[in-house]
Amino acid sequence: MLKLKTKLVLDTVVSGVTIGWTGGCYVASNNCVYYAPNTSSHILKYNVSTRAVSFILAATGYSSPVLAPNGFIYLIPIVGARQVRILNTATDAVSVIGASVTDSYQGGCLAPNGCIYCSSGNGNTILKIDASTNTVSTISGVLGSELEKYSGFVLARNGLLYSMPRQSQSVLKLDPSTNTFTQIPIAGLGTRNYFRTTLGFDGYIYCSPAENVTGVGRFDTVTETIANVGAPMPSGIGKHGQITPLLNGRMTSAGGGYFTSTFLIDSPSNFQLSATLTQSGGGVVLPNGDVLMTPVSGQTRMIRLISSYPKIYNFEGTIPANLADLPTSNYNVLHNRLT
Repeated sequence: MLKLKTKLVLDTVVSGVTIGWTGGCYVASNNCVYYAPNTSSHILKYNVSTRAVSFILAATGYSSPVLAPNGFIYLIPIVGARQVRILNTATDAVSVIGASVTDSYQGGCLAPNGCIYCSSGNGNTILKIDASTNTVSTISGVLGSELEKYSGFVLARNGLLYSMPRQSQSVLKLDPSTNTFTQIPIAGLGTRNYFRTTLGFDGYIYCSPAENVTGVGRFDTVTETIANVGAPMPSGIGKHGQITPLLNGRMTSAGGGYFTSTFLIDSPSNFQLSATLTQSGGGVVLPNGDVLMTPVSGQTRMIRLISSYPKIYNFEGTIPANLADLPTSNYNVLHNRLT
């Protein structure tokens, strides 16, 4: 097995605005990364070519930015925000669309039908955004009484969307072709299960552990079961970390409000502690394979996770020659290109 070699380096200083971003996405047309304002009231824009940081006034309470084919980034209301906010990446103009919502939502995901779906946080609706018309609607149903029910949706290879349980006792499955959902009961879950999720190169959905789970979750879309893989993690490792696919077929958990270390999934049954940092915000994979993270409260600099092992190793699927072809959707940077 090849030895993983990674390091964390400090990048551009961030100052002048309140710190606090959750999730980001890379835009190939201008070679920039945009991060959603959570406790900050400004979108953070990072120019990959110059490493310059700038800010775009928006509002607090957003997460999970999703880049649609029309060139707009859609910001998902999570805490406090009541409308979907969009950013035109050609002009950096920000506006709101749709009526006010009462529920909070988790990670948005772009489906093959061109719509963005956001799983339920505290309510009983799923948010649907039609990027072709900029219209917002909800899919209603009884999802349970728990708070923070689910993590964000992930598009699987079978064309369905899955949302892993945070405090729910089930996996949420949505068919975007019919706008219908079902809940898959999972035995043995607690109250704080999984946080961020992504589609692996092997077709499984991987979940970073929250407080009450010690291993990385792996969901099989064929058997519709979850298994915790890898050795138990030491206390604090991976808690609330955003799990991100790398260009070499492995994954890293690189960011989260309560995150204390980065870890790498080296194989379906192993993880490796890479480097320790205090905290960081949502990781985004850059074209060169680095993972770029934002600072959180108490920090002032962007952070890069740099890998020095082979960029393509032991995965199913192919990386397109032109990285501009990649559909950059918050937690699934490469998923639509894997068949």
